[in-house]
Amino acid sequence: MIKAGAGTNLPAQVGTWVTADAGGQYPVYTSGDSSVSLSFLAGSDYDGIATNVTNSRTVVGAGVCGSTSVETNLTCYLKTADGVINISADGSTTPLVALVDFADQLTTTLGTS
Repeated sequence: MIKAGAGTNLPAQVGTWVTADAGGQYPVYTSGDSSVSLSFLAGSDYDGIATNVTNSRTVVGAGVCGSTSVETNLTCYLKTADGVINISADGSTTPLVALVDFADQLTTTLGTS
Protein backbone atom coordinates (compact mmCIF):
# COMPACT_ATOMS: atom_id res chain seq x y z
CA MET A 1 0.00 0.00 0.00
CA ILE A 2 1.27 3.45 -0.94
CA LYS A 3 1.56 5.88 1.96
CA ALA A 4 -1.16 8.44 2.68
CA GLY A 5 -0.87 11.80 0.96
CA ALA A 6 1.15 10.47 -1.97
CA GLY A 7 -1.77 10.62 -4.40
CA THR A 8 -1.94 14.39 -4.11
CA ASN A 9 1.82 14.98 -4.07
CA LEU A 10 2.99 13.39 -7.32
CA PRO A 11 6.58 13.78 -8.57
CA ALA A 12 7.58 15.61 -11.77
CA GLN A 13 9.50 12.55 -12.98
CA VAL A 14 9.09 8.79 -12.53
CA GLY A 15 12.07 6.95 -14.00
CA THR A 16 12.20 7.98 -17.67
CA TRP A 17 8.62 9.32 -17.52
CA VAL A 18 8.23 13.11 -17.19
CA THR A 19 5.14 15.23 -16.69
CA ALA A 20 3.75 17.02 -19.71
CA ASP A 21 1.66 20.16 -19.46
CA ALA A 22 -1.71 18.76 -20.50
CA GLY A 23 -3.62 21.67 -18.99
CA GLY A 24 -5.82 19.42 -16.88
CA GLN A 25 -6.32 18.84 -13.20
CA TYR A 26 -4.28 15.64 -13.17
CA PRO A 27 -0.78 15.05 -14.52
CA VAL A 28 0.08 13.31 -17.77
CA TYR A 29 3.44 11.54 -17.92
CA THR A 30 5.23 10.76 -21.18
CA SER A 31 8.14 8.53 -22.15
CA GLY A 32 8.95 8.28 -25.85
CA ASP A 33 5.67 7.78 -27.71
CA SER A 34 3.85 6.47 -24.63
CA SER A 35 1.76 8.52 -22.24
CA VAL A 36 -0.27 7.87 -19.09
CA SER A 37 -2.64 10.07 -17.12
CA LEU A 38 -3.17 9.94 -13.39
CA SER A 39 -6.01 10.78 -11.06
CA PHE A 40 -6.48 10.31 -7.34
CA LEU A 41 -9.74 8.85 -6.07
CA ALA A 42 -9.74 10.06 -2.46
CA GLY A 43 -11.44 7.72 0.00
CA SER A 44 -12.23 5.13 -2.69
CA ASP A 45 -12.36 1.41 -1.92
CA TYR A 46 -9.53 -0.31 -3.78
CA ASP A 47 -11.10 -3.78 -3.63
CA GLY A 48 -14.29 -2.56 -5.28
CA ILE A 49 -12.59 -0.51 -7.99
CA ALA A 50 -9.97 -3.15 -8.85
CA THR A 51 -12.71 -5.51 -10.05
CA ASN A 52 -13.12 -3.24 -13.10
CA VAL A 53 -9.86 -4.65 -14.48
CA THR A 54 -11.12 -7.74 -16.26
CA ASN A 55 -8.69 -8.39 -19.16
CA SER A 56 -4.91 -8.94 -19.20
CA ARG A 57 -4.96 -8.56 -15.41
CA THR A 58 -1.40 -8.00 -14.12
CA VAL A 59 -0.54 -7.62 -10.45
CA VAL A 60 1.85 -4.77 -9.64
CA GLY A 61 3.49 -3.75 -6.36
CA ALA A 62 0.57 -1.77 -4.93
CA GLY A 63 -2.31 -2.88 -7.11
CA VAL A 64 -3.40 -4.21 -10.47
CA CYS A 65 -3.15 -3.21 -14.15
CA GLY A 66 -4.93 -4.41 -17.26
CA SER A 67 -7.93 -3.37 -19.27
CA THR A 68 -11.64 -3.00 -18.79
CA SER A 69 -14.17 -4.42 -21.23
CA VAL A 70 -12.41 -2.47 -24.01
CA GLU A 71 -8.93 -3.94 -24.68
CA THR A 72 -7.36 -0.58 -25.57
CA ASN A 73 -8.67 1.06 -22.38
CA LEU A 74 -5.67 0.30 -20.17
CA THR A 75 -5.79 1.16 -16.50
CA CYS A 76 -4.02 0.56 -13.21
CA TYR A 77 -5.44 0.97 -9.75
CA LEU A 78 -2.89 1.45 -6.97
CA LYS A 79 -4.01 1.17 -3.36
CA THR A 80 -3.03 4.04 -1.09
CA ALA A 81 -3.68 4.50 2.62
CA ASP A 82 -6.23 7.21 1.80
CA GLY A 83 -7.71 6.20 -1.56
CA VAL A 84 -6.76 4.88 -5.00
CA ILE A 85 -4.41 6.21 -7.68
CA ASN A 86 -5.84 5.55 -11.14
CA ILE A 87 -3.42 5.42 -14.07
CA SER A 88 -4.93 5.34 -17.56
CA ALA A 89 -3.45 4.83 -21.01
CA ASP A 90 -4.57 4.26 -24.58
CA GLY A 91 -3.42 0.77 -25.50
CA SER A 92 -2.95 1.77 -29.14
CA THR A 93 -0.02 4.05 -28.19
CA THR A 94 1.07 2.72 -24.79
CA PRO A 95 1.55 -1.04 -24.42
CA LEU A 96 0.47 -2.75 -21.20
CA VAL A 97 4.10 -3.61 -20.37
CA ALA A 98 4.94 0.14 -20.36
CA LEU A 99 1.96 0.90 -18.13
CA VAL A 100 2.96 -1.85 -15.68
CA ASP A 101 6.54 -0.53 -15.64
CA PHE A 102 5.28 2.99 -14.89
CA ALA A 103 3.00 1.72 -12.08
CA ASP A 104 5.87 -0.18 -10.44
CA GLN A 105 8.24 2.80 -10.74
CA LEU A 106 5.58 5.16 -9.34
CA THR A 107 5.00 2.86 -6.37
CA THR A 108 8.73 2.77 -5.63
CA THR A 109 9.02 6.57 -6.00
CA LEU A 110 6.05 7.34 -3.73
CA GLY A 111 6.96 4.75 -1.10
CA THR A 112 4.85 2.23 0.73
CA SER A 113 3.69 1.98 4.29
